[in-house]
Amino acid sequence: ITPDTTLVTLFAAAVARHGNTTAVIDGNNEISYAMLNARAQALAQRLRAMGVGAEQRVGLCVTRSIDMVVGQLAILQAGGAYVPFDPAQPQDRLLHMLADSAPVAMLTQSQWHEHALVQACAAQALPVVVLDQEPHPAQDQSWPAPAPHDLAYVLYTSGSTGTPKGVMVEHGNVVNTVLAHARQC
Repeated sequence: ITPDTTLVTLFAAAVARHGNTTAVIDGNNEISYAMLNARAQALAQRLRAMGVGAEQRVGLCVTRSIDMVVGQLAILQAGGAYVPFDPAQPQDRLLHMLADSAPVAMLTQSQWHEHALVQACAAQALPVVVLDQEPHPAQDQSWPAPAPHDLAYVLYTSGSTGTPKGVMVEHGNVVNTVLAHARQC
């Protein structure tokens, strides 16, 4: 671990060490580190082509699934920061988060394509990528890796006033948390 370590570099090291090992299990579905990385890099390539880069936020309106992990990794590999949107949350909360976070794109699953949040994105001409319909193979990755001080994600809390407030978390902070938890295990 170096001062330049980010979530992306930690994951790349895990892929190198455990490529064919199962990385994520979702019910009866599972995916290896290598396959997860390949899917995430393909999506990251598409996100970069859409202009996603450092400090840019990308919404993630999905259920807990392999698609969620692919989306998170792809956004981070593209240099962006993800903003999770729980589709089960009240519509007003989600629309406030959408306006406040100002994502440059929204990733979702086909089951949420008609959701009010995804429809609001379409109405604003915000690009919507449906993760479970992404067949694009990965190409060579040729963009700068994120830095520890770059934004990794924005998590919305309930807010002391009842209005959701986004907490911005950098790669370095997440890496420190992951390493602290790993030492305790």
